[in-house]
Amino acid sequence: MEFQVILKLYYGALKNLSAKLLFDRIFENERIAKNKILNDEDRLIFHKRHSFSIYQKIIFHAEEHLKEKKVEPNSNLGKAIKYLLKHKTGLMQFCFTPGAKLDNNKMEAMLKLIVLGRKNHYFFKSSVGAAVSDTILSVIATAKSAKVNVFEYLTHLQRYSDDVRKNPDLWVPWNYSATLERTQNPEQQLKSA
Repeated sequence: MEFQVILKLYYGALKNLSAKLLFDRIFENERIAKNKILNDEDRLIFHKRHSFSIYQKIIFHAEEHLKEKKVEPNSNLGKAIKYLLKHKTGLMQFCFTPGAKLDNNKMEAMLKLIVLGRKNHYFFKSSVGAAVSDTILSVIATAKSAKVNVFEYLTHLQRYSDDVRKNPDLWVPWNYSATLERTQNPEQQLKSA
């Protein structure tokens, strides 16, 4: 369970908006830090100054809800609060560790690809087919993370497959645009040489 899931469960079930507003303020602080383009150390100082006390209020509200039995411990909200309290130190690392992320959405998205692959592997006729699928999925994930149009990238890899085999390092997603340009405009390559 990640911070945002806890957030949704926690304030989704609450009738008062105080917890929601507190979480919103932390995420607003993160947006401010990103807009200011703070380095990791300055972002850490910013969150210590502006988010740590808010996080402490959230923990106080969570403990109060369980202690005063305002929430059923086995309900979704109760489980989210118990998770929050059990992992409070880890979840607030953005206030103590330079560069620590407020959420893990990118990692969750990457894990979804792995889980999808694992589910699909049951339907392959051989382990070789599953391995090929893993490779393709890895290439797609790498291209997506490099913000490359996956369809165009895979199309160009097929179109220039001989060159890809000879020089694979030139065709990785972060190099492929420059390589493609050189391949499509050989006159430019001669002029620069």
